[in-house]
This record gives sequence, C-alpha cells and structure tokens, in this order.
Amino acid sequence: METQKIPLITIKSLKPGPTVLLTAGIHGDEVGGTMIIQEIFKILKGHLLRGNIYAFPLLNPVGFENVSRYLSQDHQEDLNRLFPGKKGGTTAEKTADEIFKMIMGKKPDLVLDIHNDWRESIPHNLIDYQVKIAKNQAHEKAKEISQQTGLITVLDSKDIEGTLSYNLVKQGIPALVMEFGEPQIKTGKNIKVGVKAIINLLRKLKMVKPTGKIFIHPTTVVLSGKILKYADQSSSTNGLVRFCARPGQMVKKGETVAAIYDVSGAFQEKIKAPAQGIILGYTDSPLVSPKTIVVSFGLEKF
Repeated sequence: METQKIPLITIKSLKPGPTVLLTAGIHGDEVGGTMIIQEIFKILKGHLLRGNIYAFPLLNPVGFENVSRYLSQDHQEDLNRLFPGKKGGTTAEKTADEIFKMIMGKKPDLVLDIHNDWRESIPHNLIDYQVKIAKNQAHEKAKEISQQTGLITVLDSKDIEGTLSYNLVKQGIPALVMEFGEPQIKTGKNIKVGVKAIINLLRKLKMVKPTGKIFIHPTTVVLSGKILKYADQSSSTNGLVRFCARPGQMVKKGETVAAIYDVSGAFQEKIKAPAQGIILGYTDSPLVSPKTIVVSFGLEKF
C-alpha cells in the first residue's frame, strides 16, 4: 500500500511558553478537524504571544483520499486502535509508530486530538477512562483543561488502550479528544465552535490576547463544572429507528429516546436512557441491526 508524508504546520513565538500540539484526520473520513486547524492557524499567524503550536492536520492522508475511516480499505485497520504502534508490524502499525514518535519528538505539554463523530451530535470533549493508571497526573490535568474549553466533559466508560490519547496520557502528556460532529462536514457551524473552544484554551494559557467574551457552548451552561460518564445504547433487532429526542436534550433514567420498527411498521423495541444525563448524538442511518449503537449519552448519575 502506498504511504504518504504526514503534513506538519508550525507557529512559534519569540517568548517561552507551553507547547500545544493539534491533531486531526486520523480517520480519513473526518475532515472537520482539518478545517478547524486551518482556521486556527489563520487566526494565530503573527499573534501568538508565547510558546509554540504544532499541528498535524491530516494524520491519515490515504484514508482521506479514499474517504475512509481506515488506513487501508483492504485490511480495515483503524489507526486509532493501534498506538503506540509497532516498528516491524503491519503498515497501519508502522504508521501509528511513526505518528507517535513524531508527536513525542515535539515534546508537547498538551495534545488536542480533533474528531468528528455522528452528523447529529453535540460538541464535547472525551477523556480516557484510564482505570489502569488512575493516579496519573496527566489524566487529572486533562480533566482540568477540558473544563476550560467551553464544552462539556465526558469521561469514557472503559479503557481503549490503542488510542492516541490513551497512550499520550500514559506517557504523562495531557490529551483531550474533541468531538465536533459532521464527519463529512457541509456547514461551518461546528468549525466555528471548534475554533472558539481551542481559542478559549489558548487564552487561558496566555498564548493569545483575550478579546471578546469567553465562549461557552449552550449545553455547558446546564452542566457547568460536571464531568459526565459516557454510555451508549444498542439495538437488539433489525429494523428502522425513529427518534423522539434530540442531541443536546436532557433526559431522565428510563426515558424513551427512540423506538425501532420492522419494515412492515410493527413495533420491535424501545431505546431508553440508562440514567439521567444528556444525549450526545445518534446514529446516521435509520437502518439498524443487532449490536448497532443507536444513541450515546453523557450521564450525570450512574
């Protein structure tokens, strides 16, 4: 399989300060993060007060060209499940190894890994569960930093040890996954939200001059200061899903958020909220089958 060079862009100030590193496009069909980085660099050019900013705006150029989540359509290897990679492994494992070494070589104080999940979703930060290294200071720092973006903070429900963020935190580097929806983005709404959230953080780090009001996403107003826990609900049957609640809506435990019907219109099952919280997003396709994740939540009480 042909590999391509991973682009790097840089802005350096004349004063010492934090090194912040941005990544996007690790899933080739998620282009919104690349656009957010483009806009951030337009804003910051000539205006960085201190420190350095590095960005890898497209970690998966081959997947990008094929409009694919994966590095290789033949092998369906997800780069973000293969970190820290293997020098002598598969093509995807070697690519993950190369990426991880490039990032570590920049000695970042913070890494923001930008993603785009379902089309119908709300912006949020996802923090790795890190149950195996719960006393890791970088993990606690990531939670603290997340609260400064103006987005809600969601703690993952389990460790996914092959992700970029998990392995960075394991190495002592605070890392956030920032989810902004719309994988194949067609509007500028979530790009603007992403830019504002990152500028919020740079402002807190005194890397940019404060101008205007601090950005706070509407969902954050309701859940200010809380760390939610991720949960999702799957279907147990084949059918067509109809939603009766929307992303961003607060729900109570046991509240019905969707129902599944067969092709003849006969009711099959209800999808309910497992606890009190907020709907983060729901599946792009109305067609579901057993084990299809239908809807995700950020839970307040669990």
